Amino acid sequence: MAQTTIDRRDNGRYRARYRGPDAKWRSRTFDRKVDAQRWLTNELVKVDRGEWVDPRAGRLSFGSVAETWMAGRSALRESTRARDRSYLNSLILPRFGPLPIGGIQPSDLETWIADLIADGKAAATIQKAWQIAAGVFRLAVRDRLIVLSPAREVRLPKIERTEPAILTVEEVMRLADSIDTRYRALVLVGAFG
Repeated sequence: MAQTTIDRRDNGRYRARYRGPDAKWRSRTFDRKVDAQRWLTNELVKVDRGEWVDPRAGRLSFGSVAETWMAGRSALRESTRARDRSYLNSLILPRFGPLPIGGIQPSDLETWIADLIADGKAAATIQKAWQIAAGVFRLAVRDRLIVLSPAREVRLPKIERTEPAILTVEEVMRLADSIDTRYRALVLVGAFG
């Protein structure tokens, strides 16, 4: 059982305190005793459920957590790491790098996505950048820096799939007849093989 106290301060306000799982005291001050008790109860429930997160942990910058995330990707191919680093440096860190990871909201991500669309970025590029940012947030949740990822339920642009053009038999035959004769067999095997 965690140690708790609620005491009345000289100014008439109530200070609720508890010792967190990290053995440090956490406190908050309220005008009413009932509010102090409610906050204290909520914090203790989080501790009991294993959902408690140190409120100061979310002060780490997104950039520092992103570097930890990149370091954990050493098992991937070099080309994949280079691609992820490029997306991180060009599209994600300029926007979120210095911000505290606990202060980034889903609306911030939606605004960022809207700005990428306005800049003419392709839907596939935006989705890949979002996947990388979401990976950083998942690491922050796993390492108990934040309670929930702000990347949940963020709408992304759809990648438009286009059907490949399929030539008719007559079009293939015209193509085969119109090119150099040494490539005729290649066209026919490619179309009908």
